[in-house]
Amino acid sequence: MNTFRGPFRLIWEDMRFQFYIMTLVTAILFAFYLFLGMVMQVEGMTGALFGPFYGFLLFYPFQIFVKTYPTFMAFGGTRKQFLIGNFIVSGIFIVISMFILNVMHQLNQFLYEQGLNTNQLIHMAGFSASSNALFYFWVDVLWGIFAIGLGVLIASVWYYFGAVKMMLGGAVLSLVGLSWWMFGNVDSVIQFVFESHFAFLHIVAGVGVVFAYLSYLLMKNGPLERGGHSLSLREREKGVS
Repeated sequence: MNTFRGPFRLIWEDMRFQFYIMTLVTAILFAFYLFLGMVMQVEGMTGALFGPFYGFLLFYPFQIFVKTYPTFMAFGGTRKQFLIGNFIVSGIFIVISMFILNVMHQLNQFLYEQGLNTNQLIHMAGFSASSNALFYFWVDVLWGIFAIGLGVLIASVWYYFGAVKMMLGGAVLSLVGLSWWMFGNVDSVIQFVFESHFAFLHIVAGVGVVFAYLSYLLMKNGPLERGGHSLSLREREKGVS
């Protein structure tokens, strides 16, 4: 199978339908907000559009591991080809999704400033002082990178170790996080988030990239079946011997 074209085409075809659904849901939600703000003239209402697209980026890795990954391997593809194709498609999804999201947001903001719409929309760039449209788009891209990185790492751990071991690991991490929240220096982190928000956003995106790389290291020799990491280890031992 071609290194890039094969996995790209297979993943894209599998995920295109879900992308269309999320776009339709977001468009319907946007039309609903416009109806409330322009027709009903509801005062003081603030809506949010980013939920469907962000949720899509976070959960679609589970779809490709359940459906696309076994099919791709059955057609003679390699794990590395699958992972590279997944990252390429993910990048395209992020750019297209955030572009659509920001077109809707800017249109709503324009109507609000013209006095035609009483409804404003929450945006992930709202913590920053800038109102530049390109800046808003870039902020969504950074959060999209984090969402897709987190999603693909969780999906990789789930597929590699299985649900039970993943839940046990998640419980341990939750206890560590709760302990830090209760006894750690949380105030300094919160202060950094608000005072250096632009730097914080790039750190968040960098964490997403690290998550994606960890998923690559985990799955480049991953199992063919969910929870089959012990079988994957035996496959590598046979290869060495």
